[in-house]
Amino acid sequence: MKDIFYPRLYEFERGEDASRTLDLGRKRKVEEWINKYTKFTKYKINSDWTIDVRELVIPSQKYWDLKEIPEYVDFGVCYGSVIIRDQNLMSMKGLPKVVKGDFFVDNNKLEDLEGCPKQVDGDFYIRGNKEKFTVDEIKKICTVGGRIVV
Repeated sequence: MKDIFYPRLYEFERGEDASRTLDLGRKRKVEEWINKYTKFTKYKINSDWTIDVRELVIPSQKYWDLKEIPEYVDFGVCYGSVIIRDQNLMSMKGLPKVVKGDFFVDNNKLEDLEGCPKQVDGDFYIRGNKEKFTVDEIKKICTVGGRIVV
């Protein structure tokens, strides 16, 4: 007889990965990634697994081959600035949806604007990437309170 109080337990029998279904170890993986790649970041992991941060600074390191934010890291709100310069970042997926400060993603290898914040209260710097973006392209998907530097 199927137990009505624990219906998710039976999902494992249908081929679901138990560790993924229960998010086992996800918090640890998120914390390890943040501690490895970011500098002085104070953060809060929300119940929906989005991560709110005071500021998001990923210092440029030649030995890091940071091409993307892993799918288990999903930033929500950044209450300061986002600074991810001089990396190999090819996608903005996982970056904060709302940035209360400035947003710097210069000198990366961005190919499109997918994952771009919906709101940046300060300046928006995106020059020196693989794709050359226009101010109009950015304005279509992001409300920017300051300058847009392409």
